[in-house]
Amino acid sequence: MISGTTAAPPSAPYVIPVLPLYNISFVSEDTNACETSHYDGLEVTTHGYVSAVADVGFYMQQELTGTPFGGMWVYYQAGYREPLDTLAVGDYVEVTSVVEEYYNLTELNTPSSLAVLSSGHTIVPLAIQTGDLGMDNCTRSSEQYEGLLVTVSSATIMSEPNDYGEIEIDDGSGSTQLEDGILDTDTHISGMVTGDLIGTVIDTLTGVVRFAYGSFEVHPRT
Repeated sequence: MISGTTAAPPSAPYVIPVLPLYNISFVSEDTNACETSHYDGLEVTTHGYVSAVADVGFYMQQELTGTPFGGMWVYYQAGYREPLDTLAVGDYVEVTSVVEEYYNLTELNTPSSLAVLSSGHTIVPLAIQTGDLGMDNCTRSSEQYEGLLVTVSSATIMSEPNDYGEIEIDDGSGSTQLEDGILDTDTHISGMVTGDLIGTVIDTLTGVVRFAYGSFEVHPRT
């Protein structure tokens, strides 16, 4: 008889799953707080329509019209942003990337692969109320709009821009924030309004939703 240890069998290689954005973003209904994606730290492949392009990444969504938990922010680290130069709103893309939770924002961080499968699609913004997003807390009910292109109507400006360019708006359902991650929003609005900003009603506003620094925000594109 030969005694000794038995080597453990080699572990199976990780197979990158192909998932809808909904599966990556969805969190359980057990709480109304923001939760970590079930795929945090794992590499996945997913598909979606580009709804906005920023200097350091882009937003994508599963359907042409936004659906709950169907949006995503795709971030590119410095030195890897060349794919953004040719990306356009309306592109349908395939992305392979690691899922990351960045201070309660679910994102895809610096894709290892990005392919444009088709172009020229029309993204239809999802109509929501400002109170659906809120300002002060990260909640599950608000988190479902992360990464989506949305539109709000008849929103009153409630504050001057703060030091970060954030402007509070409220359509009567509760406040949320305008931000300037894509468009220089505060400068743009200040140039359009001849009197005081506070009290001015914005007829319609379209932008993508993001969670940052403890608050949900709407980032206008143009």
